[in-house]
Amino acid sequence: MAAEYHQGKITATASLRSPVLQEAAATCEIRIHYHIWNAGILEISKGTLTVQVADKNQTYAIWQGPHNSVYAWREIVLYTGRIHGEFEITISSTRSFWERGDLAIDDVEFRHCGLPLPQRLCPSDSFACTTGACVDSDHFCDGTDDCGDNSDERDPKCGEFDRCTFEQDLCKWSMAQQQGMWTRTNGFQPARDHTSNNRSGYFLYAGSNSTDSKEIAATLLSPTIQATNDGACYLVLYYYMSGSDTCNLSIKTHASGNVNEVGRKAGNLGEGWFRERVVFLAPENFQVVIEGTIGEGEMGCLALDDLYLSPGCKIANGSLSFSKDPQPLSSPCTKGEFLCADNTCILEDLVCNFQNNCKDGTDEMNCGGTDFESSDSDWMDRSIGRLKWTPVKVNGTLPDKDHTTNTSAGHYLSLQRAEGLHLTAAKVESPLLGPSGLACTMKMYYYLHSGGSIAVYIIDPVLGTHRLSWHIQGDQGLDWQYIKIPVGENTRRFQIQLISSAESSAAAVDDIKFVDCHPNTYLSEEVSCNFEKGLCGWHQDQSDDFDWARDNGHGVVFSRHRPGFDHTLGTGYFLYVDAQVKRGWTARLITYLISSEVKMQCLSFWYHMYGPHIGTLILKIRYDGGNENLLWTETGSHGNVWHHGFHTLEPQDGKKYQLIFEALYDGDFGDIALDDITLRSDACAPQKRCSFEVGTCGFNSGDGKYTWKRQNSIMRSTISGPGMDHTRQTVRGYYMIADTSKTVLPSGQTVLMNSEPYEPFPQEQCLEFYYHMSTKSPGSLNIYVEEGKKEKRQVFSVNRKQEDTWHYSSITIQTERSWKLILEAVSSGKDHSYIAIDDIYLSDHRCPKPGCCDFETGTCGWSNTQSLDGYKWDWSKGEVPSKYPGPNTDHTLGNKEGHYAFFDTSLLNSEEAKAGLMSEHLPATTGSCFKFWYHMDFSEQFHKGKLTMKLYTSAGQLTIWSIEGHQSRGWLNKKILVESPVEFQIVFEATKGIWVGAGTIALDDIDYTEGETCEAVQAGDQTENPTKKSNTGVVVTSVLLAIALLVLALLGIRYCLKKQKHQESISESLENPDRIQGFDNFVFSTDQENIIASFPTDNTHY
Repeated sequence: MAAEYHQGKITATASLRSPVLQEAAATCEIRIHYHIWNAGILEISKGTLTVQVADKNQTYAIWQGPHNSVYAWREIVLYTGRIHGEFEITISSTRSFWERGDLAIDDVEFRHCGLPLPQRLCPSDSFACTTGACVDSDHFCDGTDDCGDNSDERDPKCGEFDRCTFEQDLCKWSMAQQQGMWTRTNGFQPARDHTSNNRSGYFLYAGSNSTDSKEIAATLLSPTIQATNDGACYLVLYYYMSGSDTCNLSIKTHASGNVNEVGRKAGNLGEGWFRERVVFLAPENFQVVIEGTIGEGEMGCLALDDLYLSPGCKIANGSLSFSKDPQPLSSPCTKGEFLCADNTCILEDLVCNFQNNCKDGTDEMNCGGTDFESSDSDWMDRSIGRLKWTPVKVNGTLPDKDHTTNTSAGHYLSLQRAEGLHLTAAKVESPLLGPSGLACTMKMYYYLHSGGSIAVYIIDPVLGTHRLSWHIQGDQGLDWQYIKIPVGENTRRFQIQLISSAESSAAAVDDIKFVDCHPNTYLSEEVSCNFEKGLCGWHQDQSDDFDWARDNGHGVVFSRHRPGFDHTLGTGYFLYVDAQVKRGWTARLITYLISSEVKMQCLSFWYHMYGPHIGTLILKIRYDGGNENLLWTETGSHGNVWHHGFHTLEPQDGKKYQLIFEALYDGDFGDIALDDITLRSDACAPQKRCSFEVGTCGFNSGDGKYTWKRQNSIMRSTISGPGMDHTRQTVRGYYMIADTSKTVLPSGQTVLMNSEPYEPFPQEQCLEFYYHMSTKSPGSLNIYVEEGKKEKRQVFSVNRKQEDTWHYSSITIQTERSWKLILEAVSSGKDHSYIAIDDIYLSDHRCPKPGCCDFETGTCGWSNTQSLDGYKWDWSKGEVPSKYPGPNTDHTLGNKEGHYAFFDTSLLNSEEAKAGLMSEHLPATTGSCFKFWYHMDFSEQFHKGKLTMKLYTSAGQLTIWSIEGHQSRGWLNKKILVESPVEFQIVFEATKGIWVGAGTIALDDIDYTEGETCEAVQAGDQTENPTKKSNTGVVVTSVLLAIALLVLALLGIRYCLKKQKHQESISESLENPDRIQGFDNFVFSTDQENIIASFPTDNTHY
């Protein structure tokens, strides 16, 4: 959903309101992805995006969007708190008419919002709610309605707690006299208290709304509490920390002049009230000290509410004299500087930049690389829920040894239970690091047993984006596992964040190291790579959405997302992009800057693109300090085979460059893969495949008066031409065109386009191409082969009027000497005429006859229709990448190496959806035999796919044969007599039929014999002439018509019932105008309160 500006108002607000929701649990989270971007503008106006909650009594804001403009999707997690009764969420945007840019939201998600469900029996260590639900005993009498009916807070035992809600005063608590006092307030920031989740409720606040503020330090003191050693004395409190990473909340004990920290929270933790519980063990009387600080010049908010001292905390007589810790010794450094151990100062931005800037190296000593043996960890826990990361010594739980010392005396970073309320994953962050270079890698050992997950994110604090770099899920055994995680190039300072959700399992991390991270680090690996031992000189670009993966296809019985074999060995490694990601995401490989001493280099590679709508593979070049330029691209499925790609590089004099492979995913399943990349001196051979999307592929029309031009349909202001190209079937796709209008090219004049010289090839080759000619007197298209210095010979010519569509043609070529291709357009002397060419392809085999294909070398003249629903047939060998039955072998060769065309009907999303495989244009015929083999094996009785054969002409469509459901475990033959008085195309359509489809339809060995009938029919084969009428057809048609009428009648009854129900719903809505129109109300009754094993896969802001 996007918000647009209003031209009729100076300032306007767009609001998006949720359905009426009911009873949000205290653990409820709202996750919203948002996109705020205004090109060239970093700061945007306040109030651009706001989220509000409205219940029966009040409306309050729970989040206001950031003021920075970022070209990326970001995620915000909002915590609603317990909401009783009905409520609505409103997302609004206020903008002035002069403000431009993008503002959009997507993927609004509610998590953990349901009240706890009744249980048959509550465990002994939990509280039984009057609703039948169970609440952990640690959450009993803690100031939060966990049961949903507040029975856990109304119990008589709760009266024994010493509670302070700040609704009237500070109760028994007091403030230390110092600068930066806590302020008892309500309704500003945060917009509501925790006690009643109401904007009129009171809390304690310490914060700043100005970057000119001094450091804030506010201290709150409890009454004196008697000594306690049995763990019965504890404090539950609720805190709010938002706006600044310098926010710090420290819980301490003060006794006999000594102050000891027993709990700490730090950072910008998000928009919500969070719970903390601290147990006190003190051998003498003591005070609880709660200190909140915000750094100098920082805008942020700290708030406290609902302080609950347990009955085990006995108030003592008398008081203790508290004095704030003495101020640290003054530093010779100014704000924004770091003090080295030798008492010199460096800029803070130079700390942890992977290079020693202090002479003693102290600036790089606490920078995330650690074995956790020291008690002073530089990783900061940012958890707010029931799990946290904590450095611990081995204590008898798993893992029973650390990795560093491999003993029970070692330490590691462990996932532990925490005292928070929410069901979010545990998060721990490194210090600010970097910037970093391409080869930057984080090495670590991890332990994950009995499920759960661990993920590593890279945070950009300036933009507020989180980028997933690595994750692992599920039981990884009882041993420590080693992993190298690509951090890659980061031009700004960044942080590493570890996230885990593994409440019932053991998760730990040890021995973290950062290697090759300085931006000036240069690794000399070769660009040429077969990926058998690694990525060589290629690196994961961290500016993309997901990474390339290295695999060998072994051990995968069924995979819809990667090739089953590499190109090098057939059993080796390759790189691929995992198709289990969001559509539109990109994965990029990038090299270091490359210098070249030669004028030309050839980059050669093999690529595998297989799967419906799989996406696009792009090769780019970027010169040092310049922009990226497109060199090569391919789009869509190219069958289950490896293809050779190459491009000649012409490096600019003295300039270094980087090469980039980018995969743009746009599919349902399948893969984009790379293998055997080589970079060598000298130019590549002429291109054998050209779509003209990037350039002319070496085709040259000269600099004369009459030339062919490369254009797309958006550019066709000077030359009329096709409405779209053939390759992409879009107005942005490119082709070559010659204007044969008499005003440009006089009658009889020609315009030529020559290829680069091709090497001799004594075997037969097939030249395939598509051409498009204006419908009125376009002139002539002639194609010649010029071999050596001999005269050119004509191999193709067409000059007749054509339909307004792309036509396929193929020519078999055989040469003994170096040769080149010449395309000639001849003017007819008429107005508004043109000839266009696209998708030239030269392959090493003889061309099949028109309309024929055995699919061993490609799909021949058969292609996917573009006018249907966007579903596409594919081309494969062996078993198809589908979980439903399909051929194990082809028909031509009868083995798993043979190829065929297929379509997986499970991809269709409706009964009406269909996928069409269309032949090239075929000439009019009075009778020609069309033969093919088909495979339809549907294992489920009521799951029926349907295969239909049609004739397409300029006059319309004619169905000539169809069949549905399970037919055989093997291949079946069909012969059909085709008649058409005009040019036509044959189309195979795959549909689900009347039932939900789940299976594979396959075709092989298509043969079309022009001018011959199907009289030589073997026993058992059927010959049909559907264009001739017969009594049988009338009978069959009558039966089908009767069935159709019956089905229509049943559907009509169903429609009437649905319409009646809909009208009743409308009437109910009109009678109750307070309800939201167009949505069904719901209660979060089935939302289970479990910490989920998944984790965010996008930019996330907490």
